[in-house]
Amino acid sequence: GQFHAETLPLPWPPASADAPLPSRPGPATRVELRLSADQVLNGDTVLARQAACGLVITRGEAALKSCTMQIAEGQGRLEAVLSDAVAPPRLTVSFSLDDARLGPVEAPPPLGVSDGTLTGRLALTAQGHSLAALRNTAEGEVKVSLRAPVLAGIDLAGINTAFTGAT
Repeated sequence: GQFHAETLPLPWPPASADAPLPSRPGPATRVELRLSADQVLNGDTVLARQAACGLVITRGEAALKSCTMQIAEGQGRLEAVLSDAVAPPRLTVSFSLDDARLGPVEAPPPLGVSDGTLTGRLALTAQGHSLAALRNTAEGEVKVSLRAPVLAGIDLAGINTAFTGAT
């Protein structure tokens, strides 16, 4: 089937939630659904625009497949699989973002970055029976590149603290 929404608010529980993840469907169940939304929200924050994704639920697995979205004028792609065919359940996530345009943003201290184009890749795995367990066991790789940024400020005392531990 298909489902389209102008606005799709996501029901994000907090990452610290320790309630067990929902159990899998019965042995003969297979659900395939194509989801699309003009914008995807987390609370009042727009996470993505023009999002489309395949959701496939089978015995022992829930997967988001061929997900595409616009984030900050760039193109995002997502694949994720939660499998409870193994114990504990295992999550794999692959996300890429190409050519996202940055406006003024707060970079991690001690740098302030304004403008530029961001490209990034994320690949992670996690395991556990709750979101808290998945968060605590997450491991993987993140690669980020920023092209043509404008450095808006440098906190020299923050750099000194980061490298020496001195305050």
